[in-house]
Amino acid sequence: YKYIRLLYIYFSAQSKVVTSVSWNSFTDMCHRCKIVDQDCSLTEVDNMFVAVNQTEGTSSEQPKDQDGKNLNPDRDLCRYEMVEMVARLAIHKYYKTGIAETPAEAVTMLFEINIEPNVTLDDPNDFRLGELWTEGVDKVYKAYLPLLKQMFDVIAGEVDISRKPSISLSEWISFLQKGGYISESFTDRNAKQVYRLSLMSVMDELKGDQHLEMKFVEFLEALGRVAASNNSFLLESGINEDDDLTLKLEKTFSKVASHPSIEGKKETSAILQKLKKKVKTVALLKKLF
Repeated sequence: YKYIRLLYIYFSAQSKVVTSVSWNSFTDMCHRCKIVDQDCSLTEVDNMFVAVNQTEGTSSEQPKDQDGKNLNPDRDLCRYEMVEMVARLAIHKYYKTGIAETPAEAVTMLFEINIEPNVTLDDPNDFRLGELWTEGVDKVYKAYLPLLKQMFDVIAGEVDISRKPSISLSEWISFLQKGGYISESFTDRNAKQVYRLSLMSVMDELKGDQHLEMKFVEFLEALGRVAASNNSFLLESGINEDDDLTLKLEKTFSKVASHPSIEGKKETSAILQKLKKKVKTVALLKKLF
């Protein structure tokens, strides 16, 4: 299940709506995993995709988000449908053809023969445990926290302040574009993946819409992933790829202060003055001790 969940996260990040897997993203996965062949045609995959998307009741009876849209998109896969789709593919490809003796064996074969050799997926927790959740990184976040909170509040209110506080995908990409984070080395596609990887999973995606947009703690993680991406703006400012994440974060957060949405504002100036005093105090303590 862990691997299916990772498949769901990575291929939903390639979809237009990054919290569900579109037909185009799913067929891309099938081709990359060499699932489509003489025993499993694209038409058969399409029929399975449609069958999995069938839901009971009318559209008006389906769970909705706060905008009135279905939490289970009619033409995309939500997480439980992704699980079912993988099982259907395995049964069709290996069990019904007599290659596997049981459906369970068919699922195992699908992963061992098709998925694992062709798709390398990093667990989002690897970055959190290995780089993000450290004492040094925590200190940088705490120092810049008022500035980051101000930036979050501004971004979260750009489209519809009544729905907040959370950041939609379009607001996130707009923030990165205006701030000069998007480049040849960090494209809109990378920005979508960072957004998706930073969203926390929920137990049941059909019992609420809290998983659809980025909350403040997820925004903090997303900035950490941007900093770790070796974006060209970091390299241009003298940061090397092998430098510690704390240095990359300081440069990334300093760039937030010059973002057009908050630069020159009275609140920003006050936050920066406090931050400068804190930095001077820390530098003095280092010299003394």
